[in-house]
Amino acid sequence: MSKLVIIIQKVSEWRKKVKKKSLPKSWKGRITAAILGVTLSFTAFTGSVVLAAPEIPVDTSGVDNYDGGRLPAGLDSSYYTLPQDTNGITPRGVTLPEQYDLRNKGLVTGTRNQNPWGSCWSFGNTSSIESNAVLKGAGSAGSLDYSEHYMAWFTFQPYQGEGYEIVEGAANVLDFGGRRQMATADTTAWFGPIDETLAPYVNAAGERDDNGIPLKTGDWSLPESLRDEAEEVHVQNVDYLPETGVFKGTAVDKDGITYKTGYSFDEAALKAVKSALMENGVLDVSYYAAKSLPDQDENTTEIFNTETHAQYSPRNASANHEVSIVGWDDTYSVDNFSTTPPGPGAWIVKNSWGKGNGGAGSVDAEGYFYISYYDQTVSEFTSYQVDVPENGLFSYDNNYQYDFLGYKSFVSVPPSEDNRGNKVANIFTAEKDEVLTAVSAITVDTNSTVEVEIYKLADGADLSNAGEAVSTITAQPTYGGYHTIELNKDVELKAGERFAVVETITGDSGGYLPIEMGYSGVITQGSGGKIQTIAKIEPGQSYVFSKENGQWIWSDIANTPPTVVGDETSNYGNAMIKAFTVDQDDAVAAALTVESLDSQKQSLGSQEVTDFAAPVLLPAGTETIRLSATAQNGTASLSVAENTEVAKEDFQNTPIVLSLTSEPRGNNGAEYTLSFNIEKVLVSEDGSTTLIDNQELLPEGTIFDAKALTKGDAYEQAKKTLKDGHDAFTLYEVTTLDKDNKPVTLASGKKLTMEFRLPDGYEAAKTKIYTIGDDGSLKDMNAAAKTPEPQATVLRTAEAAESKTVLSVDTNVLNGTYAIAVVKNDTSGGTDEPQQGSGGTETKYAEAPAQPGVLTGLTSAANIVLPIGIIVLVIVIAGVWIYLRRKNK
Repeated sequence: MSKLVIIIQKVSEWRKKVKKKSLPKSWKGRITAAILGVTLSFTAFTGSVVLAAPEIPVDTSGVDNYDGGRLPAGLDSSYYTLPQDTNGITPRGVTLPEQYDLRNKGLVTGTRNQNPWGSCWSFGNTSSIESNAVLKGAGSAGSLDYSEHYMAWFTFQPYQGEGYEIVEGAANVLDFGGRRQMATADTTAWFGPIDETLAPYVNAAGERDDNGIPLKTGDWSLPESLRDEAEEVHVQNVDYLPETGVFKGTAVDKDGITYKTGYSFDEAALKAVKSALMENGVLDVSYYAAKSLPDQDENTTEIFNTETHAQYSPRNASANHEVSIVGWDDTYSVDNFSTTPPGPGAWIVKNSWGKGNGGAGSVDAEGYFYISYYDQTVSEFTSYQVDVPENGLFSYDNNYQYDFLGYKSFVSVPPSEDNRGNKVANIFTAEKDEVLTAVSAITVDTNSTVEVEIYKLADGADLSNAGEAVSTITAQPTYGGYHTIELNKDVELKAGERFAVVETITGDSGGYLPIEMGYSGVITQGSGGKIQTIAKIEPGQSYVFSKENGQWIWSDIANTPPTVVGDETSNYGNAMIKAFTVDQDDAVAAALTVESLDSQKQSLGSQEVTDFAAPVLLPAGTETIRLSATAQNGTASLSVAENTEVAKEDFQNTPIVLSLTSEPRGNNGAEYTLSFNIEKVLVSEDGSTTLIDNQELLPEGTIFDAKALTKGDAYEQAKKTLKDGHDAFTLYEVTTLDKDNKPVTLASGKKLTMEFRLPDGYEAAKTKIYTIGDDGSLKDMNAAAKTPEPQATVLRTAEAAESKTVLSVDTNVLNGTYAIAVVKNDTSGGTDEPQQGSGGTETKYAEAPAQPGVLTGLTSAANIVLPIGIIVLVIVIAGVWIYLRRKNK
């Protein structure tokens, strides 16, 4: 069985000793949360190849002032920085002004107040989501307000048994702290955002103090039913932008606190961050705040100037607060800072501590402050992009996913050269008829490559025998983070159909395996809270493609046993891959109305057509047509104006297109190029026989006739052949000639319709049609009929002033002898009831006369039906007459 061994080591657990009323400038303090420092040593899933054991730069440096706000990240943000000494990312043709403020664009929502909880991370991320939603048209900045309470609460509530599970301190969950990965995991799972009114930032009783600040006491829990509340928008992309601060080493201060050293400023990253802000709206950002909670004292420090509301830190420290960048000012003077930065310029930042009093303080009167470009604590610039419903519809209806822990994992598999070329996959089952249009992907490096393959899996098939991919695409996301990748080719899925999404992710640091990871150990949070990280996986969901003994094989991640780490275990969960589908619309039910007009513009009748693949049959004499179309479950449109006259030469030479568009998605439409055949009807001189061409097979100038035969060799031969099984017959010699008097023949497989009017006295139910060979042999035309036509011989009522019963047969014999023959039967006489003709379909036919007339080709007297009494009387009279005559002699 394949194995992947992970060795997890706890680096440290510090206790914070900072008093709220004074913050020592010596940066001394302790952290309340346990941070997992990780050394990762693993084998391939087969256990046959030992890979390198890279040190993961988990963000643990200088984490000395955690107050229940921003938690240090699992995977260090340095992975998301730009390649140094390159122009790896440049603004996309956007001119970057010296000053830019999204407030002037109406793209910044109102100032919020996180008091009384340390939930800044929820406010910072939500602010970015709100801004992009306003940009996309979801509402105005003045009215749009999403619930930070919802995000801060539900990120610590497991879903389907997976995620964070609170072990202790549930009442203080909003003080547990968080980070952008948590917000990314939940919002991309389509858990929120929801409107503030549904989950307001207050306890269940709505209690506030005299200053309007919500009371920290009371019930702050939210009902699980809110998880099912419809999201206002869907988060579809989260860019983890490059860091402006680049560090080359670490150091430890006298108190044992590790911090980063070797700082340099990255101008290219600065431009990338500015460009993202202009393009997508407000950015979430983290930094180290000397005052990290709104109720702490307002004091000027070496890093923060309360008079100008401006921060610059000349030394690195792990971020403990999250806020929102709304703009920048390149001219912001160095004189505004307590410690002089290397140059001018600052970010314009919206805090989540409410509005200031207009005087000295952490924020100005509107709740804003400045951070120098060169602040060494600033990190994790994050840009959210959302999908806003249009006409009530999101871009995607369904989100197939297993990774409900996902990005929340405290431990992440880093990219490495050993994983280059490895694939991960998720297998899903369509719940209904749907169309797969996009998938998600997570990248770490800038300018990574994501190769996506989609497979449909037959019953019993797995990835080892999946066959050819039904859709592929290669994407190159500019930044690390979470991305939605639209497929080049959509994939239609039927209810119950399994499909696989396979991804190969490669960046500058090597291959990346986006797999969530669980840990049974208890992790201490802010305010003494404790959680466990649960990664749940079932067999048949997630797979990894790796080498075993030189062979590439697929392995089910669920088969990887947990790894023991001291008294605890770690385990792999699912691949962090989602699939986005839209519902398949119902098919469009459409009808085309065709009215035919003759040369005098007189209507020849209208017909309703629903089979658009077959030629539309127009009645003989059609010179122009009028078209109109109707539809249910969608729309129908024609390439010509409806109800306008279209001449024969136009609709025969220029295609008319009928387009059907389904509703509401438009993914079940169709397009038909209409074709029209004008019915050609040729009638024999005596009116007994009709040749109907519905397919325009007959050449122009065709001459058709059918003459009844009453004598001759053919007649005698037919009479002899039909005598035993038939009571009567009529012969027709059919001729079909072109304009040069040459017999017309049809291409193989082609047939025309020939109709024969029944002679008087013939009963349709007893009549068959034969062709007579040169040797007198019969070919039963009825028996020749097979599917797809219901029958070759059908009965129908001729639409003429004089309604005559006809037999209709599809035939390719256009020149030859036909016999219309009555099958011998002991019963006789007509009937008023409709009957089923031999080999035909039900039709109305004329009543047979009680005393039939002379029948052509009479084979016996049996078919002349005389009353028994008359026959007996004639015999008696004849006998008496003979007797008397003899007696008289």
